[in-house]
Amino acid sequence: MKNIWGIIVLVLLIFTWALTTATFGTSWYRLHDELTNRGWAYFKYSHYDIGPDTYSISGSNIQKVLQTCLAFACISWIFTTVTIFINIMDRVKSGVSLFKVARFLPIGSFLFALFSVLVLIAWPKAFKKDCEKNASYLTWAATGCGDWGCFKDLRVGGDCEPYAGWACMIVSTITSFIAALISAIFTRYGVSA
Repeated sequence: MKNIWGIIVLVLLIFTWALTTATFGTSWYRLHDELTNRGWAYFKYSHYDIGPDTYSISGSNIQKVLQTCLAFACISWIFTTVTIFINIMDRVKSGVSLFKVARFLPIGSFLFALFSVLVLIAWPKAFKKDCEKNASYLTWAATGCGDWGCFKDLRVGGDCEPYAGWACMIVSTITSFIAALISAIFTRYGVSA
């Protein structure tokens, strides 16, 4: 029973690691292309896709938001990877661990995952700033810079919404939080409890 908490933490961290890894190649936000009715524009950290076409968002405020989300996700991923490695090494060897701090590493993973999720809240303001400065990537948006709901709220009636990358990061944040709690309270790496 003494190792069950460490195994639970390991399983949660592997799940967290997989979800965070999935966010790196997944779109974080989507907007409906109302002008050309070509479908959805899926935004990643450096570009967006509409169907088979890819368009740059370099130099835009939304690129900064998405890259900040990605940076925090990467740091969370690093914390998770290190913790998984230490957890596995602790299962393999016996004796007193040199990594007593490892039980608190999932807290770092959780915090950076949480930052990654929360940064996307800046999307509407960044998107409106880009629209007001007439960013070239917005040429397909039919609504101009008026009171479009996407400028006011993170999710508005299906026209614009956070997408799979953000959803994966939310679940990753929740699982890393649970892993952090269990790890900090119940696990003792390399110590018989």
